[in-house]
Amino acid sequence: MTHRLPICLFALAIPLAQTAAAEQPSQGVQGVVNDEMDRLPAQLDSFVQEAIDQGLLKRSSPVGTGPAMPSTPQAAPPSTPQAAPPSAQLAAPEEASVPQQVSLRPRQGAEVQTGCAVTSAYDFSDFRELSTYSDLMSWRGVLGAEDTDTSRTLLAKAYLVLGMNEEARMQLVGKADRTSTALREFAWLMEARSFPNISYFSDLADCDEEARIWLALARLRAGDPSGAQILSTQLSSFRHMPLRLRVNYAGLAIPALVRMKEATLIEKLLATFSKDEIEYYSRLKFVKALYDFSRATPGSEQVMRDYFNRLSYRDEAGAALRRAGLDIDAEYETELVTRLVDDYGQLPEDIPVEASLDVLLRDLNRAADYGMTLQLASVPAAQSPEAQARLADHYANLVAADLASTKKLWNIRGMDALLNGEDLLDGHEDLEARLGEAAALAAHLGLKSMSAKLSAKLDSDDQLAIAQAELAYRLADGKQLEALALQNTGIEQITRLAALDAVRSGDAARFAALSDRLPADPDFALLLVETDAASGHHIVPDIFYQRARDAGGEGGETTLNQIMTARKALASASEQPPRVALADVPGSLTRVGASLQASSMEMR
Repeated sequence: MTHRLPICLFALAIPLAQTAAAEQPSQGVQGVVNDEMDRLPAQLDSFVQEAIDQGLLKRSSPVGTGPAMPSTPQAAPPSTPQAAPPSAQLAAPEEASVPQQVSLRPRQGAEVQTGCAVTSAYDFSDFRELSTYSDLMSWRGVLGAEDTDTSRTLLAKAYLVLGMNEEARMQLVGKADRTSTALREFAWLMEARSFPNISYFSDLADCDEEARIWLALARLRAGDPSGAQILSTQLSSFRHMPLRLRVNYAGLAIPALVRMKEATLIEKLLATFSKDEIEYYSRLKFVKALYDFSRATPGSEQVMRDYFNRLSYRDEAGAALRRAGLDIDAEYETELVTRLVDDYGQLPEDIPVEASLDVLLRDLNRAADYGMTLQLASVPAAQSPEAQARLADHYANLVAADLASTKKLWNIRGMDALLNGEDLLDGHEDLEARLGEAAALAAHLGLKSMSAKLSAKLDSDDQLAIAQAELAYRLADGKQLEALALQNTGIEQITRLAALDAVRSGDAARFAALSDRLPADPDFALLLVETDAASGHHIVPDIFYQRARDAGGEGGETTLNQIMTARKALASASEQPPRVALADVPGSLTRVGASLQASSMEMR
């Protein structure tokens, strides 16, 4: 099927030309016909490459076996320009010949037999003039006629240069030598939907400095920032690649560099292409649009949404839009995450996926719900401590958001998630706090059975009491806070919360009963003074104002001076102190949270 279609197109072109000659057109019409015939090779290459990318062209011979990974053709489908850029111009079929740079004889030192991997298998310098499918067609017959190991290896490398990775693997079926192994690994490296063999390329780079550029790509595709550092030292090697190989490399590397915010390196890669080449190669045009979108270039969002509506770019464009905080179709986002989770499930245990997980959980967090997170946590490739920790953080954040919601159903969902995610959250630093918070909230909502289940998982009863106090403070339930403070006189955090609530509500008697148990903490004293000013009650004794002067930070001292000045002015006027706007007490709420968090950490 792959080869019949070009033959049919040429066959159609012949009768058209004969008909035009028979009718003896005018010189102007004849010029148009000749121009169309001159452009036929470029149009043919564009058509064939697009068909390969879309999976419309099938091979007539069986495909060799390879790693059990999903694969899709990676060659970038070129646009259909009026004329190809200078580097992609084609000779007419009858003038085509085997490129002189391609030798059918093995080169000296083509395979170095050492204890390391092959060091010269990735020398593509002989293929610098090979840029289109039509170029390949012009001399493939010569290589096919020889049918030797050398000719098959050369043909495999030619296919790799053009991004036809599966066809390259076909040429290597049954070959187990080092060069063939290296080329097979290269073919998988350049497959968009496969995971590169990082350990192989690490070994290769130890033997050959020039091979570090391929290690850089392998690490970039795995989400490893060290790939960018390596690539920055290999730009000369990148510039000397054959055009199509450079296009394919950039098409894989730039999306990863965009996520890593490596703008300078992206600019250097794109600078190796002309404007015509960026416009001609559709994959290159897309990654340029992706980079523009990451910089919020005017009009780039609409361009990215246009790509989102094109099937071949939908996944990458959708992830980019979500990464920028923009909405996409929720159903499609869930479908995308499901596919990614399925892909992770097919990876072996030794594949590092921590960085890739971070991208998924950050960019597509709306669809990465509890069930999806637990499914990810169960796949072999996510069993490393780093991956488990990242997934546990994401899961804990989902729980925290649901427990903090004002919607009762979301509260219950968070409670249920805590029970279901016990294994994933085991040992997580926020587990005790979340369990206590959920147990207290369940009791408040009248869910006694749920509260009992959650309380039973707490290591300490103190944590439940603290969570109940935090909930009571959030609900401004002064009576409950007073009762908890009396029942738990040894828990400083509850005493602090009760004191803050007393100041907030203007209950001087309750504050006086608690003040002797408060720590001599300047920062907490400043917090009390700010709360006192914000509430307008002014019931905090002078001793706490004196303590607050020792609080660190220029902002705190400024705030205290403003409050003291206003207080003295009001006292001298013998007037009821007016309320101080909360907006005039900068950072008070932030310090409330920080103070409570500090106490919570002390309890643990």
